[in-house]
Amino acid sequence: MILNRVKLNCVRSLMKTEFTNVFNKTHQRLLNISCQAELLKTRGLVRVSGGDDVLPFLQGIVTNDMRHLQENGKSLFSMFLNTKGRVLYDSIIYKTNEENTYFVECDSQGLSDLVRHLKMYRVRRKINIDSIDNEYKVWALFNPISIEISTNTINSLKQEQIVPCTLPNLEDKAGLTFLNDLVLDSALVYADPRLSSLGSRVIAPDGENIVDAVQKAGVKVETSSPYSYRMFRYRLGVGEGTEELPIGKCFPLEVNCDYLHGVSFHKGCYIGQELTARTHHTGVVRKRLMPLLLESEVTSGNFPVDTPIEAAAGDRKTAIGKLRGVEKNCALGLMRIAEALEVHKLKVRNIEGETVRPFWWPQELSKERVDTGRS
Repeated sequence: MILNRVKLNCVRSLMKTEFTNVFNKTHQRLLNISCQAELLKTRGLVRVSGGDDVLPFLQGIVTNDMRHLQENGKSLFSMFLNTKGRVLYDSIIYKTNEENTYFVECDSQGLSDLVRHLKMYRVRRKINIDSIDNEYKVWALFNPISIEISTNTINSLKQEQIVPCTLPNLEDKAGLTFLNDLVLDSALVYADPRLSSLGSRVIAPDGENIVDAVQKAGVKVETSSPYSYRMFRYRLGVGEGTEELPIGKCFPLEVNCDYLHGVSFHKGCYIGQELTARTHHTGVVRKRLMPLLLESEVTSGNFPVDTPIEAAAGDRKTAIGKLRGVEKNCALGLMRIAEALEVHKLKVRNIEGETVRPFWWPQELSKERVDTGRS
């Protein structure tokens, strides 16, 4: 009996030591990380709460599988579609500490429309749907170095190799995964569910500047970087919001919802599911959102959405794509994949630039083969 008690005490001591070692290593990694923090003024929040009906209610109107949040997931990327399968709103859904309560993030300009959309499908369920844009704000924690690390790693691989959607150790080198270990007093920290390189989302009370809280936790916050979060997204080729994803005018797979882990093809029926599933199973998606790096900086007001993207030279008379957003020399375009990668240079009006295949795309584009680069 005494021997068993000694063994139990030894096991407890080892477990405590192991926990302490893990905590110290994590804390030490956080001390070596630097990031940027930006208040996302174009994003807002809706709170959906109630009884056990909340999760099945959302399950029937979003593209992703809400059951992931019943397991270990804390955040989920998804989209709301209309009955024709076109995108209404892109969203990140957060599981909160309160039972059967979720925060739904979307474009702040479409917040009231999303509330009406949700209430229309609520019918007689006892579910509360409220805009909480005046209570909480959304911040992004990100590290622009992740783009350079990921791109350099991809370039060092042979073109015939299969490149997975997420490459090991890229995020660790940039310190991104450890940003999710942050514990802030009055704010909630979530991993961005779309792409690890996008860093973390922070939901904080309105009026609170999380920069001090992040620095207090031991993470250095850069304040003089030339990158904004919008530029950072454009470099990655990730769109969000009603300007870049016009309401009712684009399809979820065209805006890379599948590559960003935002759609489930196994969950069953949801609004807009039929066309999305058919497109996926036929394997033909000829247009997608892609990054566009311009040779000189431009003013976004001079290049409105839907400005044609054309080949800079050659006999092509038709546009290869349409502009979805631009900031300085970073732009985002909805382009025909094969043609955009085939030409040497692109142009938007009189400004030349080029596109690249995003490193986080899978190597094999469904049933459509596309070259990975230019010679």
